[in-house]
Amino acid sequence: MAAGRVGDIAACLQEASFFSRCAARYRAAGFGRPDPAEERSWRNSWPPLFAALVRAGLKDFQVYVEYGTPGGGRRLDALLVGAAPGGALGLVVVELKQWQTCRVLDTDRVMRSDGLVTAHPVHQVAAYRSFFQHWRPEGAPGLDVRGVVVLHNATAGEGAALAAGAGGDVGIPVVTAEEFSGPAGALAGLLQCGS
Repeated sequence: MAAGRVGDIAACLQEASFFSRCAARYRAAGFGRPDPAEERSWRNSWPPLFAALVRAGLKDFQVYVEYGTPGGGRRLDALLVGAAPGGALGLVVVELKQWQTCRVLDTDRVMRSDGLVTAHPVHQVAAYRSFFQHWRPEGAPGLDVRGVVVLHNATAGEGAALAAGAGGDVGIPVVTAEEFSGPAGALAGLLQCGS
């Protein structure tokens, strides 16, 4: 519901009207009226993400929040766009979760603390990554597509448990609040924006 440079969006988060403008764009895009839980998740999840992106030195990356994929079947929490190593276009799919804990039911599903059963976020991001890797026009430039799950309220231990519950390594790390508060130099790599 917002797009621009990371640094510009980070500054907009300080404006009182920013989230209401995002809600208006959400409606205009045909997603309906965002429910209070959706708007609350924006207010709780975007500031820590953007603070980490700025600390990581990624303020000039292009970012799309609540990015609707072609056909409208999916909305990504955030999509970062920048130059990848070797000159290819780089995309990083970011899935934001406010969870501290969840119960891993199997490699594909988790139960949130409110009892809702949902897709395992690692596999959710892997599906988004696959969409960008495979559903492009023939002859389109190559893409370096990566993904990350961000649990901005969780400990490293809680994030590790969620990552382990995904089964084998699918190349989608889980980053937590502890890592967000770690050294700024490591953040770009943790967020899959390093080389």
